[in-house]
Amino acid sequence: MKNYISLFLFLISLQMLAQGTVGINELDPKTTMDINATDPTNPDFDEGIIVPRVTNLNVTDPKEAGLLVFYESPDNDRGFYWWDGATWWPFISVSQVTADLTIAHAFCKNTFREGDMTANTATNLRTIEFDGFKTNDVGNYEVNLDGELVVKRGGKYHVYGVVNVRHVSASTGAGRRDALEAKLYVNGTDASATNGNLNIEGANSFPTGNFTIVMFMSGVLHLDDNDRLLFKVNRYYRDADSPITIRPDPDALSNLTLKYLGDF
Repeated sequence: MKNYISLFLFLISLQMLAQGTVGINELDPKTTMDINATDPTNPDFDEGIIVPRVTNLNVTDPKEAGLLVFYESPDNDRGFYWWDGATWWPFISVSQVTADLTIAHAFCKNTFREGDMTANTATNLRTIEFDGFKTNDVGNYEVNLDGELVVKRGGKYHVYGVVNVRHVSASTGAGRRDALEAKLYVNGTDASATNGNLNIEGANSFPTGNFTIVMFMSGVLHLDDNDRLLFKVNRYYRDADSPITIRPDPDALSNLTLKYLGDF
């Protein structure tokens, strides 16, 4: 009986079409189309609207601005999209609900890849590899065999890095000064060499009596799919009259935090 009543109401509401409005389960439509549930307090499982479902977003054929589809993508791009006359835009997509709110925290090993930094100037440049990460978007990151953090989803990221290094010699050495800088490398080179980015770097020095220094860095990076991140530490000045051994701080691991901002 309920289905017959719904059909009856539907047929009556279609009569409103001649007046420029259509009502479904609504005898007095207030808009061009006014749709009501048969019982708003206890709706049936199949009450609602399904817009066309597509597995590909057509970008070549002419389309009316405002066209709405549901994109059946197997990844986080799945959701509603509308056409603005030139581009498809996500209206409500899984990527906006989850991936656009993701954050990752990657931590590093407590050794330099090439060994300790010493008084020898050949040890001035050292690499700190990543060792693991924590994130709410595990499919977007991995640490490869070279200790690089691989970011699989392209877009803009806010990054905040902390590099901790420690002087582990017997003493700090009277009058010794060592000035270091830490940089974030993308695909084996300075961040500034990719996508118009600026360098992401910080600097600090060992004054007499100080055994640990911290180098902070932050900024925004535009990354491509599968870009690889790595920390490099460079000693750009030292006093040559005292020995020194420098390595990553084992008690405060260097780390990098990435917040996905979107692909724009």
